[in-house]
Amino acid sequence: MNVSPDEIVITAGALEALNLSLQAVTEPGDWVVVENPCFYGALQALERLRLKALSVATDVREGIDLTALEAALQNYPVKAAGS
Repeated sequence: MNVSPDEIVITAGALEALNLSLQAVTEPGDWVVVENPCFYGALQALERLRLKALSVATDVREGIDLTALEAALQNYPVKAAGS
């Protein structure tokens, strides 16, 4: 992989990386898909950025419900998807 140093962002953890990523691709009021159950810190980040959480079910064995994800993407103007 050919990456220049100015393309790399070092964060203090996953939550900071999530915050920076969401700030880069969303605006207040945008919809963001989250898995259900979801990490509570992610929901707090969405609230702080005034984003709307769109919960999509997950299964212990199968992961995210792809049918539910597809429906969410078809019915809402989703800007980002995270867990």
